[in-house]
Amino acid sequence: GVELTPPRDPCAPPGRNGRVRQISPALRLATLWHDVGKIWGIRTPGAHPRTGAKLWRSVERYPFPGLTPEEAELISFLIANHDIFGRLERGLWDKDYKGAMDPSAIRNELTRSGQPLAVAARLTKELWRADVGSVSMLRWLLPLADPLEELVLCGSY
Repeated sequence: GVELTPPRDPCAPPGRNGRVRQISPALRLATLWHDVGKIWGIRTPGAHPRTGAKLWRSVERYPFPGLTPEEAELISFLIANHDIFGRLERGLWDKDYKGAMDPSAIRNELTRSGQPLAVAARLTKELWRADVGSVSMLRWLLPLADPLEELVLCGSY
């Protein structure tokens, strides 16, 4: 499972106390699979994650040792939604961006995870953080991760 240290105030920026301390098998596998949908050359925002999640569901029927059905579902969810924090960030400044998501749309999507909202937000944020952190030209976005999470959990724009 995932062990989180919750922030004292659910709307306060979590800082170091709210970071994922233990990486779950679900987050590890989602990290490995999250961009598999790109092999089709899909450029539509949100499409490669959904394609990757479909591919994951096609192989998840072959059980992974030690992986529960709930974790397999969570992996599919994380793959399908790994870019929603980036879609929020870009939508805040690029009004012509067709893939933008607002905080309420992200909250609605996160509620489908089967996890408490704060846990789903944290896992999705951490996967996005790993994704953008692996691309040197995008690392400037990393300090925005916690404020974006706060915006999703506590506000709107």
